[in-house]
Amino acid sequence: MKDFIKENRLLIIITIVFMIIGIVLALSSPACAAAFKCGNRVVYEGERAVTLINKCGRPDAQDTRVVTRQTPKGAPIYIYVTELIYEQRKGFYSITVIEGKITKIEFIYH
Repeated sequence: MKDFIKENRLLIIITIVFMIIGIVLALSSPACAAAFKCGNRVVYEGERAVTLINKCGRPDAQDTRVVTRQTPKGAPIYIYVTELIYEQRKGFYSITVIEGKITKIEFIYH
């Protein structure tokens, strides 16, 4: 085994380097985050809802609800959750916005 490692040391190092580069690229790629494409523009989770509307226009439908949470001391916190619907050819995108920030993008087939 030691002879194999000595003879193929360079090959092993190159293989490990390429594996590390592949892992880093896969984890840092925006493709890891959910995205919504409208026309030639793309909106990602984490962006502001204002950016979505500027890039894609007004949604086809929208629903806003208030969710109540409590602080550790028991005081109520009111959180606004909005679901925006954008229709596409084969279904529609449901985009969840919490406090003005896109938190979830999912495509739902017809």
